[in-house]
Amino acid sequence: MSTKIYNGYRIREKTLPQIQKLLHSFRDKFEKKVRTLVARKMCEIAVNVLDHRAIRKHYSDTVGGECKHNPLGFASECVRLRRKKIKETSYRDPEFDFDCEVTVLTGKDKTLALLYTEQREITKIWESMPGVKEYGYWNNTDQPEGISNKEWDARGKEWDKALGHRPPCEVGLSFDCMGTYSLPTDCSAKECAKRAPSFESRLKRLSADFAIGFKMGLLKRQARAKGEKADMWDMFFDARKFVADTEEGKVLLKKFSDKYARMLKREYSPEDLEKLA
Repeated sequence: MSTKIYNGYRIREKTLPQIQKLLHSFRDKFEKKVRTLVARKMCEIAVNVLDHRAIRKHYSDTVGGECKHNPLGFASECVRLRRKKIKETSYRDPEFDFDCEVTVLTGKDKTLALLYTEQREITKIWESMPGVKEYGYWNNTDQPEGISNKEWDARGKEWDKALGHRPPCEVGLSFDCMGTYSLPTDCSAKECAKRAPSFESRLKRLSADFAIGFKMGLLKRQARAKGEKADMWDMFFDARKFVADTEEGKVLLKKFSDKYARMLKREYSPEDLEKLA
């Protein structure tokens, strides 16, 4: 039977009060980081709205068919609706999933833990906590360098004993880091203007998106002309490879880049971010 525990850790604390202290300290850092992550995402969305307004004559920044917002209002509503979908459907959406949960499994000799988060920056915070050590296990490939076969087999047995082939939530103590914490979606225009992606990164992303979209349109028309049904994902991957790997694709990308470099603003002011279309 294949075992893959990539999110496993060993923690120093053994008693419940010690474990609670560790988890509460982690949650304090988590809340601070998640505020930064949400603000960053809102800034990306808001600036993207302004960029699309600049290069497209008929761009409608609406959410679910609702009325138009200013860019920051749109970003806030976008984050809210995407997170609502995650909660209601359990749909995996790493870009907007800021939740975090730690499940602790206590044993006679060791305390093990499982971290559940989609955000690498939150994982880094957890791994930086005092007494937390990476302690994953898998038997589908070789163990990491520096760990003997004997140590690796022993680790596997520890996880088998802790889990007992049952879901972690049934045998461990789960700690929801989000808890009653209300996810902030109120990034100010001034803060957003400071956090905005660079002109170069915005230009690169938009140029690639539109070059790929242009190539996908050509592929779709070619398929129709042949009476074939075009698969959207196949077209996307073919178009992305065309833009990235062929000389013709690179020429197309530069064409869009040169065009949009003249159309985009290098920086957006707080007033821009609060302006209605």
